Amino acid sequence: MRPERPYVGAVLVAGGTGSRLKAGRNKARVMLAGQPLFMHSLKLLMAAPCVAEVCLVCHADDLDLLFGQLAQAGPWPKPLALAEGGAERQDSVRAGALALPGQPAVLLVHDSARPFVSAALVAACAQAARRGACAIAAAPVKDSIKRLRGGRVESLPRQELWAAQTPQALPLKAYLKASARAVAKGWRFTDEAGLAGKAGIPVRLVKSGDENFKVTTPQDLALARQLLSGARRKGGKG
Repeated sequence: MRPERPYVGAVLVAGGTGSRLKAGRNKARVMLAGQPLFMHSLKLLMAAPCVAEVCLVCHADDLDLLFGQLAQAGPWPKPLALAEGGAERQDSVRAGALALPGQPAVLLVHDSARPFVSAALVAACAQAARRGACAIAAAPVKDSIKRLRGGRVESLPRQELWAAQTPQALPLKAYLKASARAVAKGWRFTDEAGLAGKAGIPVRLVKSGDENFKVTTPQDLALARQLLSGARRKGGKG
């Protein structure tokens, strides 16, 4: 059986300011194991069989720098675009989707600050989206969650709670229609699942885990460096 033709256009969002990381630069440019943080996710997306093309979205001030880094790291095996992000994440994702050079069936959005996403998770989200859903990577909540409302502490059922992650994927045509409506109506969402829910697109959870964590704090960055260092030492023993 011949392998399936790639059908995903991936948007890699690299516009985080990194204020909580205290790195003094945009998060995507923080170095991790000898290369910028965004490069780890970019290389994985480029290697994913279902991905046909990628658009990296970044701050306007970083366009020239990242363009140079991409050119130096190339040539790339698939079409790669670079787009300027907007004021909020929702604007950046839309800019990236519109800048995809082809017409992929599925849009897959990933945060560059999650450098340990697996190829299997990318494929699972893409497959669910191809069936018409908005698929989001999510991890079951382990801790007991409390909500403070009106001075009262309420307990929430842990078995019903999931921590949303990325990738998040949905049919490209449905996304473009929903995002255009959001622009017209002034709707704001923090992720694609929120937009999909408002547009009536079914949202499906794809189980993920702690390994797909987001590098947000100095402690996260230290853990990422430790994990990559350990993986390299383990690989060197072979």
